[in-house]
Amino acid sequence: MRYSFKFSSNEHPNKCYDECFQRGYQYAATRKLNFLENLCLCDDRYDTYHHYTKTPSSCNCQCGDSLITYCGCEHFNRVVKVIKRFINTELVGYSLGCFKMKKAFSLDNNTLKMNQDNCSQFCFINSGKNFSAVNLEGGCFCNDLIFQSKKISNSFCDKNYESNNRIAKITQILTRTLKIEFEKKVFVNKSFDCALSLSTDIEFFEIFIDFNFKKYQLILNGSKELETVFNFKYTVEGTYNINVLLSKHKMNVQTVIYVYGENMLNFYPKDQKSKENNF
Repeated sequence: MRYSFKFSSNEHPNKCYDECFQRGYQYAATRKLNFLENLCLCDDRYDTYHHYTKTPSSCNCQCGDSLITYCGCEHFNRVVKVIKRFINTELVGYSLGCFKMKKAFSLDNNTLKMNQDNCSQFCFINSGKNFSAVNLEGGCFCNDLIFQSKKISNSFCDKNYESNNRIAKITQILTRTLKIEFEKKVFVNKSFDCALSLSTDIEFFEIFIDFNFKKYQLILNGSKELETVFNFKYTVEGTYNINVLLSKHKMNVQTVIYVYGENMLNFYPKDQKSKENNF
């Protein structure tokens, strides 16, 4: 790896991806070092450590301030291609309080005791459920519907209360998704569409879009969905960075766009070839 630094367990993995992207690298790799910090590595080659043996759990360590973005574990690196990040999805957990079910929960994961965040991540990714529950013993349970009539005082979910597998803290799992799409080939002085979409639980947000020659700022209030299309053209051929940032919510997408000359419809740039040979 050509560049590396450490980032705090309280920081989002986007800190690693952003730094690698800004420095012009194609790949970012993250590794969990301990409970306090993680390691970020930037490189232009994907297979720098291809000789390491991988297991299903090698890259499933929770990474910083994110419910669904993992790090590599121990000496393993989880690699992300940052030069073309078209979509970013994050999980958000909302605590609904303490509940008592009519019958005992069925255990969804009995291998390890889980906290609420890890259980929510497990339920959404592995079980496709929108609600997660953790009982007093650390058991993780997943469900689709939670009825408010079963809600009880939070004191029943206190760790000092006698264990009961019918009682658990419930979390509602929501997603935030930021996505950008545009044509695969763009040519000088030819207009094209760039579509931006956002789905979130946030009613007020700002989006900053930087096309490397023109910048936009969108402010939305009261809407949790956004779909918009930018139509414009580049007047000079070359490579341009595109950055989209959802302010204050640690979500972004980053990619590059190759703008070809008007008479180069079948042209394949040499620098693009050299980069893809390192994939």
